[in-house]
Amino acid sequence: MKANFFANMKISRKLVAVFLATSVIAMGVNIFIYFNLNQALNKINSVFASNISLNELSDGLNKTHQGLTGYLETKGTDDLELYFASYQNVKVMMRQLNSNITDSNVKLSERDIRNMLDTYLKTADEAVQAKRGRNIDEYTAKYNECTKIKDYLNTYIYSVNNEQFRTNSENYMALVNSLRYTEIMSVLIFAVASVMNILLIIILTSTITRPLTRLSAKADEISQGSPENVEPLEVYSEQCDDLLRDIQRFTV
Repeated sequence: MKANFFANMKISRKLVAVFLATSVIAMGVNIFIYFNLNQALNKINSVFASNISLNELSDGLNKTHQGLTGYLETKGTDDLELYFASYQNVKVMMRQLNSNITDSNVKLSERDIRNMLDTYLKTADEAVQAKRGRNIDEYTAKYNECTKIKDYLNTYIYSVNNEQFRTNSENYMALVNSLRYTEIMSVLIFAVASVMNILLIIILTSTITRPLTRLSAKADEISQGSPENVEPLEVYSEQCDDLLRDIQRFTV
């Protein structure tokens, strides 16, 4: 019934139907590939985000200490500006670290780093205030304390960074393998879609050419023999109706 329905469709409608079917298949394949590739790329980009954040945090801490050292030694304006700019930058990055107790070792490390950074920033601010109050003993003691915290923090961040890098490298390899699997699946789906398109085109071509071939063969029978002895041709396609009627009128 469905085959007869498709066979009886007009050629223009068949062309539109095949075009829509191939377009839907192509669009579905492209959406599948686009979605999976973007999902994999986003995961890959996020793998080493923690390492990048820790490196930026360490750089910000070192710049803050550099500005603090320069200001306490020379009381220069440039050093003070560097200190305050780096100070605010470190504070922003510090707020992104975990502050809650958790079972995750990574999150616990972030919590430790956050607490030590908070101690460093408070101590550094006290050193600056003591410098402004010309209390040499106090700002010297505070500065020495900041230096110890900074050195320990850099060592701790370096250790955490290495541990996370090993974990992230394993995740990265897993994502790369997943991306290769997605690539293979995309190629297979594209191949299947191409085969389906070819089949649709073959079916469309056959539904168009088959009635015309049968009609041509029947016309040859009429031209070579007695028209009254030729068996009437059963009509399957609306495209041949008018032409078939003309031939039948001619044979009467």
